[in-house]
Amino acid sequence: MARRRTVPVVPCLEHPGSDVVAFGVRETAAGRSQRYRCTPVVGDPHVFHVPVEADVAVAALARLAPAPECGPRLDALGRCGPRDRCPACRRGEPCPLDNWPVTVGPAALGDPNANARGFFQTTGRKAGTGVYTQWRATGLSRLADEALLACASHWRRRSGQAARASQLFQLAWAAGSRHPDVADAYAGALAATGREENLRTALAVAKLAARQRGGCTHEGWRRLQARSHQIGGRLRRLAGRPSGQFDADGNPVLLRRHHPTTPRRTRTHRFIR
Repeated sequence: MARRRTVPVVPCLEHPGSDVVAFGVRETAAGRSQRYRCTPVVGDPHVFHVPVEADVAVAALARLAPAPECGPRLDALGRCGPRDRCPACRRGEPCPLDNWPVTVGPAALGDPNANARGFFQTTGRKAGTGVYTQWRATGLSRLADEALLACASHWRRRSGQAARASQLFQLAWAAGSRHPDVADAYAGALAATGREENLRTALAVAKLAARQRGGCTHEGWRRLQARSHQIGGRLRRLAGRPSGQFDADGNPVLLRRHHPTTPRRTRTHRFIR
């Protein structure tokens, strides 16, 4: 007698902890997907589909999430005190005690080739949901952000999907992430158009994230500060043009640019909003 195939249980991303039952496989042009029925405690039952090759990885990743109390306990450690500093703090480098998610986050994610797709959805009706939002809901925001950066590195460097990595940062910012590297990448994408309104929006993103720094020593804050200065400089250069003269401090004197209300020649934008 043939052994019956065991279908792995995949948690519902919209209703964590709900009752999920597998019933059948659907064949589509994109491939085979397992059909699941979710019966939440509050709300109506609904059906969702998971690719067959990815259901095992998603289920394993959901079970891999650390205990919710781990994050607050480690965050409470802070950084080294002024009287007992580690070698990194003495050199002015990021404190390992303060940056524990940098190491634990990619380890909690596991293999990006198997887990990056189900960690945070970027397309379709499920965009903006996934294991990432579940970890944030349980108080593991810093851990989830570092795992997200590992996913973005996978899409950008190994898979050549830079657009997907950019979508990750945009959706993570919308989900409430204020990680310096997330804000840096999102602000850089906004400022890529070079328009004044987009540059101001990117500068506002960088400043909003900088207010959440506190005493964190993550090296991403330096990159975000450099991005903020870069965008501010672009805004100043956009408002004026070099005059060839310098002030008493050696700074170039800018002249006001003349932008007519109705220009005689116009050209289409290089970037689509």
